Amino acid sequence: KALYRRAQGWQGLKEYDQALADLKKAQEIAPEDKGKLAAFVVKVNFVI
Repeated sequence: KALYRRAQGWQGLKEYDQALADLKKAQEIAPEDKGKLAAFVVKVNFVI
């Protein structure tokens, strides 16, 4: 959850590479949250 929130912060700062790195770490740690994370990854990738 913390990595997801930090990724949101990175996105707000337009640090998309950092956001994506945190999302990938979060997905490794908690694969059961895949749907929520995947939607955010798509959003970040769209902006990049």
